[in-house]
Amino acid sequence: MPDSSTLIRNARIIDGTGNPWQHGDLLFTGDRIEAIAPPGGISAANCAETVDASGLVACPGFIDIQSHSILSLMIDGRCLSKITQGVTTEIMGEAWTPAPVAGRHTDPMAN
Repeated sequence: MPDSSTLIRNARIIDGTGNPWQHGDLLFTGDRIEAIAPPGGISAANCAETVDASGLVACPGFIDIQSHSILSLMIDGRCLSKITQGVTTEIMGEAWTPAPVAGRHTDPMAN
């Protein structure tokens, strides 16, 4: 019976350390990376899911250190435009912020 592991095969791996990228496979269990290996180096036999990432990049989430998504995030809390770009962390409020606010607001720019 397969476990809860996910195998990502043939990815272009960028590890975030500044080292050159490499092709390889990644094994995840839950939200933890269990192994990184050359292509074909990890058996899929006990994996619940195998994903072919040929032509795709696997990398840590990006941090937007000067985000301008404050208004769009207040309107749509999913912030899909950032998620689809690989951004997983946003730092906001470095120049201005609409907070604090109270009650229900339909227009964050309204007085």
